[in-house]
Amino acid sequence: MKKYKLRSSFLAGVAALLLSFSAFGAQKGELTDIAKPYLGVYECTQAQLSNRDLSKRFDDVKLELQDKGEYTFYYKEKGSKTKKVKGKYRYDDKRETLVFYLPNGSFIHREFPLKKGVLTVSVPYGDKILILQFEQK
Repeated sequence: MKKYKLRSSFLAGVAALLLSFSAFGAQKGELTDIAKPYLGVYECTQAQLSNRDLSKRFDDVKLELQDKGEYTFYYKEKGSKTKKVKGKYRYDDKRETLVFYLPNGSFIHREFPLKKGVLTVSVPYGDKILILQFEQK
């Protein structure tokens, strides 16, 4: 009789432990998220248009890479409310690069390097070059 109680309480404890891990996984992310270290929030540390520093115009600029290839870009100009733009992206883990799809479905056909938690975006803007650098928080 004691062996039966010991086994059932042991099984109940294991079941509770497994259920708590599965509940944690459902709330915080899946195990596959661990294999995607690029997911998360990136804070803009540099914003330049050619030699002009644009970071003084903004209180906050962030990029959030979410699961399923979706991103949200947040920006807040000084004296205004935070705005956000959503879109899709594709990550190439072998080359460690990102390609962004704009909300209208078009995509920027450039690969941007994402190495060691630092994303560098460099695109032509008129006759100048816009450079944004983001670091993962």
